[in-house]
Amino acid sequence: MKDVMIVAIRDSSFKLIEQKLLYCNPISYRTKTVDYLALYRPKPISAVTHYGKILKVESNVYYLKYYKEKPYWMKAGASYIKCYHLEWLKELPSPIVRSQRYNAIIRPIYTDLEKLLSAKTLSDLF
Repeated sequence: MKDVMIVAIRDSSFKLIEQKLLYCNPISYRTKTVDYLALYRPKPISAVTHYGKILKVESNVYYLKYYKEKPYWMKAGASYIKCYHLEWLKELPSPIVRSQRYNAIIRPIYTDLEKLLSAKTLSDLF
């Protein structure tokens, strides 16, 4: 069962997740509701480094509820987000690294927890 969503995040989003245990994205992404969230951090890290248990999901939230100004990733004209509240966030025992030069996570991908915890490379997640 695909119960993990892996998302690419920048350092600014990672800090928000670490501090507030909160991950938000535009509702236009049409992400699924899952049990766990895993974080892919692009260059220079280029690996999935953390995962967390989702406590609750809020849909159609006006962005000002959690942001002082519109986030860089929201399209012009968009105002609503989907928010994943985490129960906890843990670092993976070892990062899940890129196995090929061109494989990276750009859009959310889905896998199961067992694969996430045993994977060594991104290819192992599929």
